Amino acid sequence: MISPRRIPNVWLTAAGVLAAIVLAVGLIALLDRDPAESSGDAAPNIVQPAAPGEAGSELSEQDLEDIEPPPYTAADVGFMQDMIPHHEQAIEMTNLVAERSESEDIALLAGRIEISQKGEIALMNDWLSARGEEPSSEGSHGGAYGDHAMSHHGSHEMSDGELMPGMLTESQFARLSAASGGEFDRLFCDLMIQHHRGALAMVDEQRATGGGIEAEGYKVSADIEADQRIEISRMRQVLKGIGSPSS
Repeated sequence: MISPRRIPNVWLTAAGVLAAIVLAVGLIALLDRDPAESSGDAAPNIVQPAAPGEAGSELSEQDLEDIEPPPYTAADVGFMQDMIPHHEQAIEMTNLVAERSESEDIALLAGRIEISQKGEIALMNDWLSARGEEPSSEGSHGGAYGDHAMSHHGSHEMSDGELMPGMLTESQFARLSAASGGEFDRLFCDLMIQHHRGALAMVDEQRATGGGIEAEGYKVSADIEADQRIEISRMRQVLKGIGSPSS
């Protein structure tokens, strides 16, 4: 056996050149290869499910282009039309903060809620208008809570005459309006958490009754759901700071 130390330098040089050529050729081949040919990067096959016991069918790119997006439903329309006055009441609640609260945290929280609710009201009105559906009239309940004279036939009610989930009753709003200082801050958070939980229940109802399938309608309700959950978490933190944890 020839010792490595006795291999002529010319052999080593030739071997190095050959290895470099092989490596270069391999890299060129790899760079020229179509990524779709790689088993790891192959375009996924889209299969349309079939009835039980039947084989599914693979969809081509043309098939995918011909598929109609899911339409909006009556559940989506009802959700938007009901959520608008629901949001409007939350804004009425935030309007009480400036004169009744002594907490910077509550003022900041109320400002964030007001901004998010107004933005979502605009989105819901736009969604309804774009589909030729009747949008909620601006200020649909006409500030009735602020005057302590809520109409029990107004847009706060559902078709069965019950208040929408989480909505404050006339007595609850009157109690909030009469409070001030720390009492107001605790009551504001407690009632707004109630209000937001009601909105989450309305999102669940929309989806349970056939809504939330159309992409844009789903995005609106998903954004509302996310905002409500974030704001509930913030209010719970504020309540801890003022000594009245909410369940």
